[in-house]
Amino acid sequence: MQFPPTVGCRGRPKTTGKKTAIGQRKHRHVMSVPFAKKSIGERRTVMLRRLVRDVRPEDVSEDHPINDSHLQLDRQPLPSVLLSGDVNLADIKPLMSVKAWRRLQKAVRKQVAADQWFCACCLKDLGTSRSVECSSCLDWFHYACAAFKRKCKADWFCSVCAN
Repeated sequence: MQFPPTVGCRGRPKTTGKKTAIGQRKHRHVMSVPFAKKSIGERRTVMLRRLVRDVRPEDVSEDHPINDSHLQLDRQPLPSVLLSGDVNLADIKPLMSVKAWRRLQKAVRKQVAADQWFCACCLKDLGTSRSVECSSCLDWFHYACAAFKRKCKADWFCSVCAN
């Protein structure tokens, strides 16, 4: 018995993992990294991002520390990354002058004593309302501000960190 020769595939070509059906390259989505898995430099940048003014966090180093005048502590609330239990605040101590470090410690103690957490989106007190923490920047958001309906079981990233 003789079988007929095989016929080539018909229809739309299959895609390989690298290209779309029309031949263009697929865009890789870069996932954010949780705070605990970041390098020390990345953690320092996250902590300094909303803490300093007139200076880029990337430009701060032990050779060029933050002065007291560069700290942005006059506005409330402090960034929640500074108040989180997962953060070692001493990581940024070498990047600050002695006066700036003391001023920061005083502000953190005052905020912790007040025991208030604020939504990073609407800046209102979280109180007892349901909220979620961004795994990358450690900011807290109301469920409504984050467009959440139910509890997230995995790492969640805010719109700033996801993009």
